[in-house]
Amino acid sequence: MEAFKQSPSTSSSAKVTSKKYKQQEMSNGVVNNGFSSMLLSQSHHPPDVSTVEEMAMLEKQGLSNKSTAVEMNGGATVGQEAKAGIESQMQHGAAAADKAPAWKMYSPLIEAFSMSANGRYLMDTSQSADDFPSLHGIRVVSMLWVVLMHCHMFSLTGLDNYLEAFSHLQGFFFQIIANGDIVVDTFFLMSGMLVTYWTIKRLKQRKDNGDIWFWIKFYLYRWWRMTPVYAFIILVACTLLIRIVKGPLYTLPAMGLDMCKRNWWTNLLYINNFYPVEQSEICLTWSWYLAVDFQCYLISPFFILLLYRKRALGVSCIAALITASLILTGVLSAKYGLPVTVFGSPSKNTTDASADYIYTKPWTRISPFLLGMLLGYAFSSMRSRQVPINRGVVLMAWLLSTALMLSVVFGLYSHYQMPQVAQNESMKAFYNACHRFAWTLGVAWVVFACETGNGGLAAELLSWPGWKPASKVSYTVYLLHPALILVYMSSRPVTLHYDDWMLIYLYLGIALFSYLLCALVYLSIELPLARLPHALSIKSNTAVEKEEQPV
Repeated sequence: MEAFKQSPSTSSSAKVTSKKYKQQEMSNGVVNNGFSSMLLSQSHHPPDVSTVEEMAMLEKQGLSNKSTAVEMNGGATVGQEAKAGIESQMQHGAAAADKAPAWKMYSPLIEAFSMSANGRYLMDTSQSADDFPSLHGIRVVSMLWVVLMHCHMFSLTGLDNYLEAFSHLQGFFFQIIANGDIVVDTFFLMSGMLVTYWTIKRLKQRKDNGDIWFWIKFYLYRWWRMTPVYAFIILVACTLLIRIVKGPLYTLPAMGLDMCKRNWWTNLLYINNFYPVEQSEICLTWSWYLAVDFQCYLISPFFILLLYRKRALGVSCIAALITASLILTGVLSAKYGLPVTVFGSPSKNTTDASADYIYTKPWTRISPFLLGMLLGYAFSSMRSRQVPINRGVVLMAWLLSTALMLSVVFGLYSHYQMPQVAQNESMKAFYNACHRFAWTLGVAWVVFACETGNGGLAAELLSWPGWKPASKVSYTVYLLHPALILVYMSSRPVTLHYDDWMLIYLYLGIALFSYLLCALVYLSIELPLARLPHALSIKSNTAVEKEEQPV
């Protein structure tokens, strides 16, 4: 005690520490209010304590440590000073609460629908330690690729030189469009990775397997995250869009918009890849992806718990299911003579030329999702994202992944140039069985390398913060851009003549307009409704808005 009393430097240091402590707590009281609190809730941390409760906790802490503070200062000065500061801060908070307007009591709910607050969130490019920055770049590039493929596909019926446009797909560089459907498997990979990473992270925080309410929220929140804006697009499609297009090129009923009046409920139940059976009767034909993704999501907890509790068994089960899916895809392809591109029909053992046996079915599309689950588990098991790997190994992995992806995209060039190759059923079955998994293996390495410090220039490009705002609206862009293409093509008084410049202009216009319009839909519909559970203090199990986006 005497040592502390006789040391003026120690006493002054305690005073400075006490002042800094008060300033820090006062600043925390500001940070934990308003929109910043909502941003923190997106990471699914425990709900922030209210200002009055926080001050009460601080007062209790201050009183419990009062004797220590008195000893360090040689008297009661520091303890009284800290207590007085806490009481003053509590009085200031109470006075501010009395003066605040009534609507402030409901500020989380109001701010969930605030265009200015949502706009700030949309343009926020900050990253946290749990973010995967490279996924934003991959998501945007993949979505632009999907838009390019759909611009070519959905414009074919409005051309006066349809056969010439179709023949362009046989060119070498047009393989990017002809085989662009494999980019959808990139989204399956990201979906499996993120749901596994965030769910295991929450289970580790709970230190259990999750109770029944945990897993009920797991499903309900995913359905709520995907469905409101999905239902809005369906409503717009079957009421507004089919009425604003008039002319000789009206093809919307054949493309699925008019079918939304009758079969919209299958989309909201995510069974539209099974029913209706006829492809021409499906509402929003391109929405099959959402049904498959949701069906994969339904069975994911079984594998997540296996990975979390029994790693070896979980990895073995996933590997076995991937193998079974690849074999089944090859068998179905050989049995029905299925084509290797989306521009074809079964050639044997069926009388339905439009039957779909492998393209939209979960048992043949689940392998990329399962690979993503293994990748997500690997990230959840890391103590540090920085994984030093020998440069030679990194270089070899990059070469192999690049070769895999290029062979999938351009490997069918010979299919168009040599008829004997196109008629080889064994080669077609092998390609159909393996090409999607091969593509996602390459993408999985790109993600792993970029997130572990082995990505080099690719990591810098894909992790650019400017991708993040466009990445956030990718789900709405996926839902809406095909409808915009159909509206444009169906509203023309005459047909278009296809050439490269026509496709470029159509693509750039649709892509730009889609992102601008979908940003508005995101701010006014998707984001407010996705935040509604947080505003109502309903915590979810995964960081859905922050990372685990549907597309």
